[in-house]
Amino acid sequence: MMKYLGRRNLAGAAPDEVISDYRRRYEGIRVKHSVNYNSVKMYNKSGSLLRIETTINNTRDFKVFQVPMMMKANRRHGRRCVRA
Repeated sequence: MMKYLGRRNLAGAAPDEVISDYRRRYEGIRVKHSVNYNSVKMYNKSGSLLRIETTINNTRDFKVFQVPMMMKANRRHGRRCVRA
């Protein structure tokens, strides 16, 4: 779960806190795992459908290791890069 939410427990490091919540509702069951304001929710709708929802509120946990090629080309020509 930690790897999916953008965190890894490195050797010797203290583990991050994962908060898990399980609720039974009228529509079905919901399981929620969250780390640092990012969460994954799974809904079991009436026992026949599994819906998964991801919420990302803290984007700094997800690292980008390489600048996209389009942005490199625009920087060379002095144009402003806008990400969608």
